[in-house]
Amino acid sequence: MKVRITDGSECWYDGYVGGVFEVLDHVGEAIDYYIIKNGKYGGFGIHRNHCEVIDETVAKEGVMPIEELFEMAEPARELVPKQDVVNSPSHYNAGKYEAIDVIKDALGDGFESYCLGNVLKYCLRYRHKNGAEDLRKAAVYLTWGAEAAEAREQDEAEAKEVD
Repeated sequence: MKVRITDGSECWYDGYVGGVFEVLDHVGEAIDYYIIKNGKYGGFGIHRNHCEVIDETVAKEGVMPIEELFEMAEPARELVPKQDVVNSPSHYNAGKYEAIDVIKDALGDGFESYCLGNVLKYCLRYRHKNGAEDLRKAAVYLTWGAEAAEAREQDEAEAKEVD
């Protein structure tokens, strides 16, 4: 059986309206939830009021072969948003502002040193923790540090012109 998401208001599937997912299980008549396959993340619950059944071809009884489960996951994988773990990781975007923007505002000129400290941190740990991802993070902080230095130098040059 497959379902199409019709309403995602304030739910994990908000960005997936219109997406078609394979149903792995149906939980009770009273609760009426479907457990759907969502890419590599396994099964997720969706209430019947937020989707419509569009296909009854999968048998309700028995065990499904693993190959079929992998085939079902393919269309759903395309709907799973790709996360940029270097430039905008989700754990730093939980609120209204991205953490790096708050740090820039709070540190002012100290932001330049903060960036260079993070470059050093990521370069020193990359072989022991996250490999190439840490080097990419170091590069991002180096870019931010360079941009902050350029802005500071520009401000200093403009201040000298005024004097």
